[in-house]
Amino acid sequence: MRTTVFVTKWQYDKLKKLCLEDKISFQDEIKRAVLTFFEDKVPLTLISDPLTSHKKSGLIKIILLIDDELDQSIKKISEISNTKKSMIIRKAISYYLFRKGKYGDL
Repeated sequence: MRTTVFVTKWQYDKLKKLCLEDKISFQDEIKRAVLTFFEDKVPLTLISDPLTSHKKSGLIKIILLIDDELDQSIKKISEISNTKKSMIIRKAISYYLFRKGKYGDL
């Protein structure tokens, strides 16, 4: 399944850098971000939407291929919070970058 997500240029640049460090694909890095977010049971309300706080950096459109494992995690988060898939992915990326020490605040 495919889904389209808009992320900030800032998030995109930080994720690209992590991909090089971790030697994995961009797709796998995003999957890792969402699964980490799900496993840590982070409340969505704890994290602000990066589109509001980093608008000035510009937006980048990403088309993601979502496998079953990732889809199930996103659906579980979505059912609990009634939040759109794209926002869940953006917030998961923010949280993941924060955990990796690449993000200033949530």
